[in-house]
Amino acid sequence: MAKLPFMKFFPKDWMGDERLRLCSIAARGLWIDLLCLMHSAPRRGYLQTATGTPLPLDQIARMAGCSTDEASRLMQELVDAGVCDSAEHGLIYSRRMVREGDISRARSEAGKKGGNPRLLKQTGSKPASKRQAPRGSEDQRFR
Repeated sequence: MAKLPFMKFFPKDWMGDERLRLCSIAARGLWIDLLCLMHSAPRRGYLQTATGTPLPLDQIARMAGCSTDEASRLMQELVDAGVCDSAEHGLIYSRRMVREGDISRARSEAGKKGGNPRLLKQTGSKPASKRQAPRGSEDQRFR
């Protein structure tokens, strides 16, 4: 899948996420940085290196501009609050980003196969209910 130059971000969801609201402002700041890193990761939604291994804590700390101890504490805060999950070998991931990536891939595959089969049976570019009547036909009805 091609790299997206943008990331879907819904401020209302960010502000309304109860798990995230339980975290300190420092942990929330780290989380948004991690989301940006996961967006551009080889496997979107997972906090991993180019080789597929989990991003080491010292690199997370360096990227976030904090100490390794602080990064460790903040990461634990995010995990304890249920903001993120960890997969195999402690690989941190964003449930929502992974879910949206799966949906995007499924829609892309459906599009490659021709899209919605109900829409393929139509002869014009618009559904029959939206097509305009031929010119002159309205005039004849009212005579």
